[in-house]
Amino acid sequence: MELYEEDMDEKEEEEEDIKPLDFQTLDRLNTELFKCFNLADEVAKEIQESTNAKRKQRQRKSLFQAIQQQERKHRDIDFRVEKAKLELTRDHLKSKYQRDDRLLYTEEIQMFSLQKVLDAENRCYDNYLSINKSRAEKASLGTEEARDAESELDGLNEALAEGKKEVEKDLERIDGVQRQYSHCKDVILKISQEAHKAKLEYGKKIKSFGEDNVVSTVTEVLDVMTEVTEQNLSLIQNTPKLDDTLKDLSQCILSTSAQTEEVEEKVSLQILDLTSRVEAQRMSTVKLEQKVKLYEAIETDAQDLVLNALGEMTSRAYARYDRRQLSALSSLEKLTNIERRVCSVLEQLEAVPEDFVEAMIKMKESERRLSQLEEKRRLERLKQKERQQKCMQRTFKQAPGKGGRRLMPRHIPVSRTKEEEKKTEPEEEDDIQVFLWGPRNAQ
Repeated sequence: MELYEEDMDEKEEEEEDIKPLDFQTLDRLNTELFKCFNLADEVAKEIQESTNAKRKQRQRKSLFQAIQQQERKHRDIDFRVEKAKLELTRDHLKSKYQRDDRLLYTEEIQMFSLQKVLDAENRCYDNYLSINKSRAEKASLGTEEARDAESELDGLNEALAEGKKEVEKDLERIDGVQRQYSHCKDVILKISQEAHKAKLEYGKKIKSFGEDNVVSTVTEVLDVMTEVTEQNLSLIQNTPKLDDTLKDLSQCILSTSAQTEEVEEKVSLQILDLTSRVEAQRMSTVKLEQKVKLYEAIETDAQDLVLNALGEMTSRAYARYDRRQLSALSSLEKLTNIERRVCSVLEQLEAVPEDFVEAMIKMKESERRLSQLEEKRRLERLKQKERQQKCMQRTFKQAPGKGGRRLMPRHIPVSRTKEEEKKTEPEEEDDIQVFLWGPRNAQ
C-alpha cells in the first residue's frame, strides 16, 4: 500500500510536469500497456495451468487409488463369491453323501431285519413241513395198514363166502343125487335083482363120479382162493407206490400249470407289446403311404427336388444319430432307424424314476440361478468399468478454453487481433482516443 501511494504521488507529480504528447507517443504507450497486460494475462494463465495440472495430478492419483481399491474390492467380492459357491457345492455334496449314507444304512438295517424275518419264517416253515410230513407219513402208514388189513379181510371173507357157496351147492347136488339114488334103488329092488345089480353098479359109478366131482371143485376153489390172495397181496404192495407216483404227478402238474401260467402271462405281454408295435408301424406305414401319394401328385422336377432335400435332411439327422454314415442305407431305412432310436429313448425316459428327475430339475434350476447371478454381476462390472473409463477420460481431457468476450475494466482497453485492427474504422479509433484522453481541442 505504501508503494502504491508513492507511485500514485509520483504519477501525480509527473502529470503535473507532463505536457500534452503527440499521437505517436500515445500509440506507443498504448501498445506497451497492451503488452504488459498480455504478459500479466499469460503469467496468470501459466499459474492457473500449473495449479490445474497439480490438481489434475492429485485427482488422477486419487482416482487411480480409488480404482485400485475398487478393483481390490471386486476381487475380494469375486473371491468370496467363488468361495461361497465352493462351500455351497461342498455342503450340497456333503449333504448328498450323508443322505446316501443314511439311505444305505437304513437299507442295510432293513435288509438285515428282513433277512432275520426270512430266516425265522424259513425255520418255522421247515418245522411245520417236518411236522406235517411226519404226521402225513404216520397217517399214510396207518391208513395203508388199515387198508391192507381191510383188503385182506375182505378178500378172505369173499373167498370164504365163495367157497361156502360152492360147498353148499355141491352138498345140495349130492343130496339130490342120493335121494334119486335111494328112490331108484327102491324101484330097482322091486323090479329085479339084475336091475338091482345094475342099479348098484350104476349107483357106485354115480357115487364115484360125485366124489370125483366134489374133490375137483374143492381143489379148484382152493386154487382160485390162492390166486385171489396173491393178487390182493400184489395189489396191497403196489398201492403205496401208486400213491407216491400220483403225488409226484400231482406236484408236477401243479408246477407245470404254474409255469405255463407264467409263460402265458409273459407271452401275452409280449403279444400286446408286439401288437402295439405293429399298430405303430402300421400307422407309420399309412403316414408314409400318404406322404408318398402326396409326393406322387407333385410334378417330377419338384418331386426330385423335394426328395433330394428330404434325403439331405435325413442324412444330416442320421449322421447326428449314427456317425458311421452308412451310404448304403436308403432314406426310408434311415428314418425307420431314427424312429426306433427315438422310441427307445422315450421308453428310457419313461423308465427314469421321478425322484431322480426332481433332483436333476432342482440342480438345473440352481445352476440357472447361479448363471443368472454371474451374468448380472458381469454386466454390473462392465458398467462400472465403462463409468471408470468415462471418469478417466474426463480427468485426462484438456480443459476447454474460456469462450466469449473477456471482461476488462474501463481504464484497460481490450487487446485486439490484427484482423480486428484492420476491420476497425478511424472513427471508432477517434472515439476511443476521445474517451481515454479527451478531445484534441481540449489538449
